[in-house]
Amino acid sequence: MLTIILQVESVFSELRLSASRVEELRSIFRKELHYGLQREPVRPSAYPMYNTFATRFPSGTEVGDYLGMDIGGTNLRVVYLKLWKTDTGKYEHKLELDFYEVPSEVRKSDSATFFGCLAASVKDFVEKKGLASLNKTLLLGFTFSFGYEQLSINSGVTIKFGIETHISDAVGKQ
Repeated sequence: MLTIILQVESVFSELRLSASRVEELRSIFRKELHYGLQREPVRPSAYPMYNTFATRFPSGTEVGDYLGMDIGGTNLRVVYLKLWKTDTGKYEHKLELDFYEVPSEVRKSDSATFFGCLAASVKDFVEKKGLASLNKTLLLGFTFSFGYEQLSINSGVTIKFGIETHISDAVGKQ
């Protein structure tokens, strides 16, 4: 048992940071955040930050039917959210979520193929969940987990991709 404890201690000892190293890393991180928030930094930040045009937080009293999608590294999450107020005045919700794989060849293709895959996934979700039977337009929120400079509430420019995704003909395009 002592041998195992010593082996574990040996592995973890390499992961421990001294107080001075923690302070050094904190300083580097703060500097990167500072550069990321500047309109014209002296050099690009490791953490670029762009305006999201989110003007307020939800109040908790929203009602309606909504679609959402979040594209990340290797998959797409599509969600249906129904929000309503009951007869007793309590706010309720129903959430349905599905995951769709975005294959490697699609994540390294062109914008028509990439966004076509996303659109096909949303179409599949709407059909599978029977949402077309609602017979109304559903607002869609889209989280794009890549470097993207938002120019307005509904437009922006892709700065860079990451996490095994690169759509070269989309970079720098609105």
